[in-house]
Amino acid sequence: MNFREKKRKNTPSYQKPIDKPLLLIEDSRSISNIIESHIHEKWGCPVHKAGSYAEAIKQLKAHRTEYFLAICDLNLPDAPNGEIMDLIKRTGLPAIIITGSVEKGHKQKSDYNRIFDFILKSQPNSVGYLIEQVGRFYYNQYTTLLIVDDSKLSREMLSQVLSDQNFKVLTADSGESALEVIKKHPEIKLVVSDYVMPAMNGVELTVALRKKHNKSKLAIIGISSDNEARLGLEFIRNGANDFLTKPFLIEELSIRINQNLDTMKYIEVIENIANRDYLTNLYNRRYFYDEGYGLLKNAMKCDEPFCTAIFDIDFFKKINDSHGHDVGDKVLEQFAQLLKQYFSNDLIARIGGEEFVAIIKAPAPEARQQLEKFREALSNTRFEYEDNLIPVTTSIGFNSIKEASLDRMLKIADDYLYQAKESGRNKVMGAE
Repeated sequence: MNFREKKRKNTPSYQKPIDKPLLLIEDSRSISNIIESHIHEKWGCPVHKAGSYAEAIKQLKAHRTEYFLAICDLNLPDAPNGEIMDLIKRTGLPAIIITGSVEKGHKQKSDYNRIFDFILKSQPNSVGYLIEQVGRFYYNQYTTLLIVDDSKLSREMLSQVLSDQNFKVLTADSGESALEVIKKHPEIKLVVSDYVMPAMNGVELTVALRKKHNKSKLAIIGISSDNEARLGLEFIRNGANDFLTKPFLIEELSIRINQNLDTMKYIEVIENIANRDYLTNLYNRRYFYDEGYGLLKNAMKCDEPFCTAIFDIDFFKKINDSHGHDVGDKVLEQFAQLLKQYFSNDLIARIGGEEFVAIIKAPAPEARQQLEKFREALSNTRFEYEDNLIPVTTSIGFNSIKEASLDRMLKIADDYLYQAKESGRNKVMGAE
């Protein structure tokens, strides 16, 4: 097996490049080329272009089932009065409209609920905003929202609106059922909750949620038809991120949802910078010890298996000396990727140089087998870089005998690592 150097995309670490194409319908070749270039650079997304109504028909006939989105200029040479939207409606394809008129944009949104947004050509940074909205629409599909309202009509209306924005939407008809839904679906990122509900109102639900979920992991937006300002204050005081009074514009709710999700993403980025190794994106030493102490305490309390392992890349200094530090960095990155593959359910970290650690919550025989499989896979791997095939092996120290101190457990694993290196390297040695 060979690892090849992969080009990094200019995208956030929590987002993968978009591999589905979109349809861009724009008669100005220069504008079309600018939009295509920016979309491809930002999202890695294939763009199929059409400069007229007739060309749009051809593209849709050939690729309709492939597209996740259409970007439409309302005024085309062979369809000057927005006829392109009738075609898009018939396909059911979600769309972003490019227009010179606010009135035309609002009219099209009211006529077709699958219009994600409309963008005025005269707006400053209209191209930049368009590019961001393309990514927002695509990645919304990976974000789960929960609507909590005892009114079936309100739940269905909000659910439809947010589903049209490509969110995954769940619903609950009471505070109690909302708690059950969140328990079953920990991936939920944001809750929109009405205030007036039987048994448990929206503020009480917020209090219950905040006992287990902080604002950086779960956003809450309270809503109410009561015009008293105190309700908004009560929601915010008790842990809600935001509040809206009914009736409100759907666009306002969408903006509030997006702002709160963006804030959570920024916090996630900051936390990753603080907790992760800059080169491999594995957790760093500080996070490993902070989290590891809690895991060990729980394992001792519940009498669960708990194993520690330390990995050291064999002859890493020779790789740096022979091929240069850039190649050494690539080896560290690929080593980390393989660790993630074989220890996806475990806590793994880079704690310095070519040294990595893992906490494996499995019985000793299973953990040792897991380590042996990793060691063997690595020894059969060749990292390919500029026509050079670089073999990489690792020595591993392993300890499954629980101690009261994580440091003590790691020290025992480190002693076995030393024995593995002294006895010829490319070995797993440890205590079971």
